Amino acid sequence: MTGGIQLIAIIIGSSVTVLLGLKTNQIFSDLAPKMDIAALVMSAIVTLVTGWETFADYPSRWIRYRTILAVLYDIRDDLEYYHSTMKEIPDEKIKELYDRLKAAIRESNEEWLNRRVPAIFGGKRKS
Repeated sequence: MTGGIQLIAIIIGSSVTVLLGLKTNQIFSDLAPKMDIAALVMSAIVTLVTGWETFADYPSRWIRYRTILAVLYDIRDDLEYYHSTMKEIPDEKIKELYDRLKAAIRESNEEWLNRRVPAIFGGKRKS
């Protein structure tokens, strides 16, 4: 979970505990039904937010995207190097770069599918 959302979930979660504790106090007895509703809604929000964060798996996605970006930069750098050292880039070099590009995209898409399909439909993904 990202830091800001974790902090919000902690604050809301602790507020639910405080609300449920305060409603038993005589001072807040008139507000007890409203406090119950507020605690219920806040608890549901925490559950939804933390569930979404778990499903989205942002840290893993960030690492994967950074890895793919590094591969793409490497391909770009090779292309720029070939361009600066050769008058004309040979077709086999262009094909090699294209194949690396397609492989990087294919790998990224496969990993995404392998993570999302089981999370959505359960079980393992069939190739």
